[in-house]
Amino acid sequence: MKVVYILGSLNRGGMESLLLDVARQHDAAPFDMVVLHRKGGAYYEDFYGCGVDIRQLSFHKGRLITYLLSLSRFIAEQEVDVVHTQMAIDCIYARLALRLGRLFGIIHKPIQLVTTFHGFDMGEEVFNRMRRKWAIRMADKVCFVSQCEREDYERRYDVGNKGYVIYNGVDFSKVAVKMERGKESERGSESVPVHPRLGMVGSFGSGRSHIVVCKALKELQERNIKIEFYFAGAKRESEAALYDTCVEYCRQNNLNNVHFLGNCNNVYSLLQQMDGFVYSTVHDTFGIAVVEAIASGLPTIVNDWVVMKEVTRDGQWATLFKTEDAEDCANKIQDLIEHLSERKAKAQEIAQQVREAYSIEKHIERLNEIYGAVRLRGKE
Repeated sequence: MKVVYILGSLNRGGMESLLLDVARQHDAAPFDMVVLHRKGGAYYEDFYGCGVDIRQLSFHKGRLITYLLSLSRFIAEQEVDVVHTQMAIDCIYARLALRLGRLFGIIHKPIQLVTTFHGFDMGEEVFNRMRRKWAIRMADKVCFVSQCEREDYERRYDVGNKGYVIYNGVDFSKVAVKMERGKESERGSESVPVHPRLGMVGSFGSGRSHIVVCKALKELQERNIKIEFYFAGAKRESEAALYDTCVEYCRQNNLNNVHFLGNCNNVYSLLQQMDGFVYSTVHDTFGIAVVEAIASGLPTIVNDWVVMKEVTRDGQWATLFKTEDAEDCANKIQDLIEHLSERKAKAQEIAQQVREAYSIEKHIERLNEIYGAVRLRGKE
């Protein structure tokens, strides 16, 4: 069985990071794969350097039919059995390409279409909602990255019996060093007291709530709780005010222990230097950063957003604070600091459970099950 993964761009993001980890497993996967993308991006060298068969098929404005016919020829030449898209628009393009391919005699065998939704429908404009609706209609199977996301779509759209839940997977070999060491990292001989180091990873976008953590850090400062805190995440130009507001808040409140690192190219190296992890979101659909932190053996604090409760097994794998409640977040951080040694020991036990639940290998096994199920239907 051969699967083609279609991506819009190779920019950094949770979706692209997931597909990169899948691509790196191409030799061990129970199916053959090829990656097709329309645009380049920051992950260009990573994808092209991981050994997977990857091609670029650019889309030029005003030449949709040309793109669709080229896509159908690519699918036929590669002898693809399953097309897996990650965006609604690519699902629509893929279905049209399959139909054109059959119409013009380019494609001669049934080919199945699977699509994954990586985000909630957060009251988007009508055209985007229509694209999602069309994609669901056109796909043979629709994948969701959490049960909560699936239920949300089933309330809004006619998913029928097409819906599958497939949790994101992480290549935990990248966090193995932290796991094996198990103890607090050696920090060398420092002449000043070393305060606990906590951090949050994630770009400054409307899907996250960094300002809640900033307010919690101010509360901790007033309680004379000594920590160093690091925000690792890019400033998005389209939502620059979110980043600027946090920086200005920390400046005005003299939070000199709060550091903004910008985009971080080596998250796992950063996590190895941390004593704990804090995360605040308002509509994540999975939360790879949270899973990576827990799997790194870090005591983790996250708000009780419905998906985070699902991913952390209702708080068994992380401490939950009330969403948008800075005081409760501060209370949970203070409790962590006051019981840091025992929380670290417990976190090491939890890490292995998380690695087993959300491994990239398990993700690929689940993909294979879905591809096998969809091929049995013998549609398109």
